[in-house]
Amino acid sequence: EDRKNAHEIQRAVDAAKHIDPKDPRLDYYTAVGLILRRNELPTAERLLRSYVANVPQRSDYPSHRAAEQWLSRIGR
Repeated sequence: EDRKNAHEIQRAVDAAKHIDPKDPRLDYYTAVGLILRRNELPTAERLLRSYVANVPQRSDYPSHRAAEQWLSRIGR
């Protein structure tokens, strides 16, 4: 199930890159896909830490808390 979800997330990220390649949410969702696939976890960690450090909290963006929760899954 996670791999299927990861594939769908990556497809959505790829499509969104064509619309707005500078959207800061792309890194967040790319990282989530990597974590679900258990692939390139150091890259996923870097992307999420950058998201938390550089993207302001907004109600229409994934929360920093959500990013921290995904980071906690990397160590499992």
